[in-house]
Amino acid sequence: MPDRLFQTPLRDSPLTASSALRRRFMLIHNPIAGVANRSLLNKVMCLLKSRGAEVVLTSTPLREALRDPVNTDAIIAAGGDGTIRALAAVTGDLPVGIIPVGTANVFAREIGLAVKAAVVADVLMSGPVVEIEGATANGVPFFLMAGAGFDGEVVARLDTGLKRSFGRAAYALPIIRTLRTDPVPLRVKVDGTTHVARWVIATRARHYAGSFRLAAGRSCLMNPGFDVVLIKGMDVKIALRQLMSLSLGRLAREHDVEFLSATELEIESDAPVACQVDGDKFGHLPLSIKAGGPRFRLIVPEAFAAQAVSHSPTATSAAASTSASAAPL
Repeated sequence: MPDRLFQTPLRDSPLTASSALRRRFMLIHNPIAGVANRSLLNKVMCLLKSRGAEVVLTSTPLREALRDPVNTDAIIAAGGDGTIRALAAVTGDLPVGIIPVGTANVFAREIGLAVKAAVVADVLMSGPVVEIEGATANGVPFFLMAGAGFDGEVVARLDTGLKRSFGRAAYALPIIRTLRTDPVPLRVKVDGTTHVARWVIATRARHYAGSFRLAAGRSCLMNPGFDVVLIKGMDVKIALRQLMSLSLGRLAREHDVEFLSATELEIESDAPVACQVDGDKFGHLPLSIKAGGPRFRLIVPEAFAAQAVSHSPTATSAAASTSASAAPL
């Protein structure tokens, strides 16, 4: 059982050390995720099996499969960020590893996981585990970001069949259609303070929609709470300029864009406005986002684990204690 490999994570430490290689995996694969990295899954599976690992592809409903995960050291999420979110909400103490075969793969970018089969296989078998804290959107857990306004409308208009076939190129038409639609003003409360915006993003990640960066040095998966990005201005020319700035990693320089740290966020509107959570459709406003959501255990590269320790003042001593007490097989 996985408890022989990993100690129960400490509440004041994001890092859990492993004492042995993981060799027993349960694979959860989202076959409609992504288009560019489909061969990566097969290559990683071949490498794992060549190193003596056993990988079982579950065909039972997820919650049923995880109810009694006998002889499973870790879960492998082969898909995009939505696949990881769905898994993270139900895996309990089992750590989750990533094979990034989605469209955006923000989780993989956040932890610095290279999209190379050998690197992914190494991390799955021997990478350290960190605890990732989520937030909730209308009571539903999420771990990267949620949005209302522009990105919610784009996701709502997205043809998933085209996304499966063409990847990120499938977003072009929904973006154009959304830009041609008059935006609805959003009433926003950030920790009780009222604002007005055209587009709102709540994020726990530096990256957005793949390789785009919202703001260097702000959000991090290991930080408490989340950042709120208030994007203002109702003119299409302003929106185009903001999108260009986002693509160049310069959104924070826009005078009509505001970044705030928060633990609670409320968004309302007088007309229907679509929302997204971790890149997936999430209905319409109102939207209530709160920090301090559920946690899950994520297998990460060594470099990210070191970063996780640096973000927790008590983690260094706690991680050393965990390493010393980790039970062998």
